[in-house]
Amino acid sequence: SYRKRRAPPLRARTAARIVPVWFLPRPAMRSRTPEHWLEVETIGDVAVGRFIHCRILHEEAVEEAGRQMLALSRDTGCPNVLLDLNNVEGMTTAFVGKLVSLYNQVTAAGGRLAMCRVRPLLREIFTICQFPGRHAIYAGEQEALYSF
Repeated sequence: SYRKRRAPPLRARTAARIVPVWFLPRPAMRSRTPEHWLEVETIGDVAVGRFIHCRILHEEAVEEAGRQMLALSRDTGCPNVLLDLNNVEGMTTAFVGKLVSLYNQVTAAGGRLAMCRVRPLLREIFTICQFPGRHAIYAGEQEALYSF
């Protein structure tokens, strides 16, 4: 009777011995998270954070962008925060949660959070999620700065 033989696993040569491929170390994965998400400028008593990257979708991105955003008022010493969301095309509800945390942090310190240049899709997300700062959205940065 004829038996079908199973093919041996792929092998790679390392040093002087043969090792199955699944034992080889994998290359380090590159992070999908840029180091800097915000460009920060202080104008009077307002910390202006302009997002540099357009999509805040991965868990790593949400964490890093959220960390930088929450540090805005603390690091600058400004009670008021303005976020320019012009470059942001998409975000997760987890990131909306980070925005709520920022809103709570700023209002607890007696300041105000405003946003400007928010795309229609993001406005819709803020409305659906009932983001408390959705009423302080301005068309342009100057208009938002005058509101303080």
